[in-house]
Amino acid sequence: MKKYKSEAFEAIHEFMGDLYKVGGISDERMRHFDEACLVKPAVPHTTAQEPAFSARSGMPMYARGK
Repeated sequence: MKKYKSEAFEAIHEFMGDLYKVGGISDERMRHFDEACLVKPAVPHTTAQEPAFSARSGMPMYARGK
């Protein structure tokens, strides 16, 4: 299911999608409207992306300045 930034963006995207279906705009232009109108899904992070924590302070290593 597509999630739009607002109702106005939804209306614009649907209109441009219809225009795209009949060949009125290019693939590149439709991608532009996808990026402009749709909310990007959050990318879940993995454990490998989490900062290393100091055993002594419980703070991320980068927060301690070392």
